[in-house]
Amino acid sequence: MGELALRNIPNDYSFKRAYLDKNSQNLKTLVLGSSHFYRGVNPALLEQPAFNAAMVSQSLDYDLKILENYDSEFQNLETIILPISYFSLFGSLETGVESWRASFYNIYYGIGNPVKFEVFNKKGSQTLSKVFDFYYSDIKFKLADSLGWGRRNINVLPEELESLGLRAAQRHTKKNFNLLPFQLKNFKEIIQIANKNNWKLILVTPPAYHSYVANLNKKQLDLTIKYCKEMEEDFDNVYYYNFLQNNSFSSSDFYDADHLNQDGANKFSQMLNMKIQETPQ
Repeated sequence: MGELALRNIPNDYSFKRAYLDKNSQNLKTLVLGSSHFYRGVNPALLEQPAFNAAMVSQSLDYDLKILENYDSEFQNLETIILPISYFSLFGSLETGVESWRASFYNIYYGIGNPVKFEVFNKKGSQTLSKVFDFYYSDIKFKLADSLGWGRRNINVLPEELESLGLRAAQRHTKKNFNLLPFQLKNFKEIIQIANKNNWKLILVTPPAYHSYVANLNKKQLDLTIKYCKEMEEDFDNVYYYNFLQNNSFSSSDFYDADHLNQDGANKFSQMLNMKIQETPQ
C-alpha cells in the first residue's frame, strides 16, 4: 500500500521519462547533466523544441544511459548540450552523497540497476513522511517546469556566497581520481553516439561565483579543461565553451556559489542559444 502511494506521487523522474517517451522524436535540442544545468538552463530560450533532461547529481554515466535509452527515438535531434563541471569526470551518482537517487532511475526511468521498491531506497525512513507531505500537506515533489527546468527564484547576499563557495568547492574536490577512467569512457561513448547520429555536442563548463572558483583544486580543474579541449580537437561535432569565470555574471545571478538562480539561468540560456546558432550543423 505504501509503495503504491509512493509510485503515484508525481516527481521529476517520472515526468521526464513520460515527456521523453512522448516527445523525443520531435526534439531539436536536448540538455543533459547535473543540477548545474537542471537549475541553470531554461529550454524555452534554446533552439526549439528543446527539453531539459538534467537532474540533481546526475552523472555522466546516467547521461549516457538516457541517451542509449532514447537513441533511436531522437529522430530530429540536432544538438546536445552537456555540462562538464569541475566534478563531472571525477565522481558519480552512485558513489556520491546523494547515491539514494540512483534507484529512481530504475523505478521511474527504467534504466540503471534494478530496484523493485522505493520503500527499500536508502532513504526509506523518509518515505512515510513523503506520503504524508504529498497527500495531506499538498507538498509537491515534481519541481521542474513543463520543459524540465528546475528554476530557483532565490537571491542570497554576497557575503553568504563567500562561505557557500568554499564549502561547495571542498565538497566537489576529490581525494583521488579513481573514477576518471570510468567517466572518460562514458564521456567518449556519449561523443560517439552524437557523432554516429550527426548531432552537435556542445560541452560547457558552467559559470560559478568567484568564491567557488578560488577554492578549486588546480590539477582537477586543469584536467577537466584539458579533456574537454582534447575532445573538441578530436571530433568535428564537438564544441567546448568555458563559462566558469565569465564576467557577465554577478552575485545577483546565483542562489548559491555554483548554481544560477532564475535570472542567471535565463541569461545563461540566452548565451547558450547564441552558441548553438554559431556552431555549424
